[in-house]
Formats: sequence, C-alpha cells, structure tokens
Amino acid sequence: MESSLLIDPLVRQEIEGGAHAAINLCWTCQSCTTECPVNLATNRLNPMKIVRMANFGLIDELISDPSIWYCQSCNRCIQVCPMTVKPVHVINYIRELILQKNLISRDTYQQFNDLLRRFHRVRRYGILTCLKKEKLSLSAEKFNELLNTPITPEEESVLMDFSSELSPSLLKTLNDADTFSCFTCSACSSSCPVFLERPLFEPQSVFRMANLGLTDKLLSSTWIWLCIGCQRCTDNCSQLVKGHATIESLRALAVKEDFVPVSFASQLKEMEKVIYPYLLDEIDKLLGLPLKDTAQKQN
Repeated sequence: MESSLLIDPLVRQEIEGGAHAAINLCWTCQSCTTECPVNLATNRLNPMKIVRMANFGLIDELISDPSIWYCQSCNRCIQVCPMTVKPVHVINYIRELILQKNLISRDTYQQFNDLLRRFHRVRRYGILTCLKKEKLSLSAEKFNELLNTPITPEEESVLMDFSSELSPSLLKTLNDADTFSCFTCSACSSSCPVFLERPLFEPQSVFRMANLGLTDKLLSSTWIWLCIGCQRCTDNCSQLVKGHATIESLRALAVKEDFVPVSFASQLKEMEKVIYPYLLDEIDKLLGLPLKDTAQKQN
C-alpha cells in the first residue's frame, strides 16, 4: 500500500515566519550537509534534511528529531549555502518552540548550553594532542573528566619587546582585517560561543596579542584552532574588526612558518571523529534520548 506525504503550506509559512531562514530557496545541493563538522564526524546531523522537513511543514517530526540538539551553531551551513538558506536558524527556531511547549525545562536547556561550552575543553585537549603529534586516546570517563576540569592559566610570564617590529606577513594580516582598530571593548568575547574561561579561549586576547606582535606564542597555541569560524566576533564588532579573518590568517601563517604541518587541518577533522560522538552521547543522556553505540572506545 502506497503512502503519501501531505505538505502543509501554512505550517511551512509559520516556520519561515519564525526562523527567517529562506527555506523555500533550498534546492537540495547538500552543501550544508557536506560541510557540517558534526555530520562529517558522526553522520548524525543532516542540515539539508532539516530544511526539507521544514519545507514540508513537518513540525512534529522536527520537534522529535534528536539531531536538532546536535548543532554547534558554527554557521558553516549558512556560509557555504549558494542560495543563502540558513539551516541553523531553523534549528534555533525549533529549539525555542520546544521550550515554549514545555517539552524540556529551562533548567535542562541551560545545562545543554553549558555542556556545549564545556565541550571546548575537550576540543582543546584534542588540539593539544595533534600539536604534540600524538594519537588521541579517549574514553567516556576521560571525556567527562575533561568536561568538568577548568583550564588553569599558564604559569609562564610574557615579556614584550615593544621596540620590535611586526613581521611583514603579520602586519598585512592585521591591516587587511582592521585588527589595529580594536579597543578591547570585549564585544567579540561576549558573543563568542567558544568563550567559557579566559585560559581556554578569548577572541579579544587573540587580537591584542596579534597587535602586540606576540606571533610565536599565538602560532604555537591552541587558541587559533579553537575558533569555530561562526563570525560572531566580526558581526558584533563596533570597530569593524574582522576577527574571524584575523584568526584564519593566523592559521595560514602557522602553516606557512612551519608551526604546524600542511596536513594539520585534516588531523583536526580526524580528531573530531573521536570526540564528537561522545558529545552527542552526552546530549542524548541529558535530554533522555536513546543512546547510540557510536562513541569510539579506545585503549
């Protein structure tokens, strides 16, 4: 017996009216899905599928879809879409709808957001492992230990030679990104989804260190690799500093000056295949969802 799918245009309009995601422009090219970091690491988040479900008006199915909670809001789906569709806006709208319907509590939602922020402690550990050219070994116990362990400030002091000149390559980077316009208002840090504690990652400190010429310290640190490229620092800067462009250029400079190998970006993607399944398992556990047997158990 054949089944048919009935599209509800009124619900579709309701979703678009709330999300402002331009879902009707999606032509299913799958650019969002092939670029989504969570999907690449776990194959458990399909932004294109979510947009198509929204186009069909499948609101109940969207509300019950666990992958709505797996998105890290890196905005990569928006950045690569040739039709300016915004899958993450649909995801955020559905999350808000779930809250409005009291399907999860505000306390659970706060715990969820806290989990996403603490996850960057695990990312830092993974990046450090890659920088040390070691193989990442992780267990569920180790993952939770990293989640719950605050990052402590480094003990070493920083000596600045104000008489030294910035390297030409760094100077061009800072000029192109208007980084010298920064006056440390902290708008970038307050809007950054990665910023949890200053020793972990703080956009403002990255830009100030770059302006002061602390190149070697930056290029050998985890900071420039912890940025998820969401561009919120750029969007919220009153001085029009292109923070995301500064960090992208610092990454390129780290490769050019042999602080990391050319293959480092690929190494990070392999690292994410280890850590992201554990995060999704923690999200499932927090929301009371059935657990998937996807976490990679390692010795």
